[in-house]
Amino acid sequence: MLFRSATTIRLDWGEGSTAKIPNKLSDLIPAGKYRSLFCDHGEAALVLRCGNDPALDNANVYYLIEGVKNNRDKSILENARAKEATVLCAIGDPRRFVEDLERFGVKPRRVKKRPDHDSRFESALARELRSGSPVVITEKDAVKVATKFLQSANLYIARQKVVVSEQIQQKIAYL
Repeated sequence: MLFRSATTIRLDWGEGSTAKIPNKLSDLIPAGKYRSLFCDHGEAALVLRCGNDPALDNANVYYLIEGVKNNRDKSILENARAKEATVLCAIGDPRRFVEDLERFGVKPRRVKKRPDHDSRFESALARELRSGSPVVITEKDAVKVATKFLQSANLYIARQKVVVSEQIQQKIAYL
């Protein structure tokens, strides 16, 4: 099926002039860190620079942690023991997620990286929760686990917020 009147918006993480452009299959996830080849999206109508630190990045779109709470709606920042939690994530670039958590105030005691879309994520989470230590996961990972795990007071889910500059919102509205 061919999309008619579709507009391509490419998201670029601003690694600057040293950024590697994904041009071969080995650059793609799971082997590499990119989701698609540059040649597939080189002719974008709009290119948005992404970042996760408004103080440092010259970006149009920011990804920030808005809150980290358990099922009792308790913030991780209210629990001194939980501030040094195990981070368990099965996302494309866990490094950015960990950096976002640190900026939010969570000091990862350990980081357990799982493959993106990991079919064994729930069993890895069960092992971590059995240890009795606090565990932080992403919202994306939370939708993959059974309710019984989500009910654990030691499980904290990080809510991510996407902030798009007013200028870019206006540009998108007119595409």
